[in-house]
Amino acid sequence: MKKVMLGPASRFRCIRWWIKHIPTEFRPITHGKPDAVIESDSSLSGWGGYNVTTTQQAHGEWSNSERADTFPGVESRVSVTKTVL
Repeated sequence: MKKVMLGPASRFRCIRWWIKHIPTEFRPITHGKPDAVIESDSSLSGWGGYNVTTTQQAHGEWSNSERADTFPGVESRVSVTKTVL
């Protein structure tokens, strides 16, 4: 990803654009009622998940190799690979 640094004039133009357009610029992030609602959480020692829709739950401890990962990596792994509900 390429990083761009805005000069002072560009920064102010950008900020002014947001101030002017925030009241009207939005996009809904939902497309109707979801099929399932899943809550998850993790810590440095383990993970857990709960399917609110079906009341199923799952939990476990991280393996030694997973435990060595950074916390943001561990947190995101819950939703990607540990969701078995």
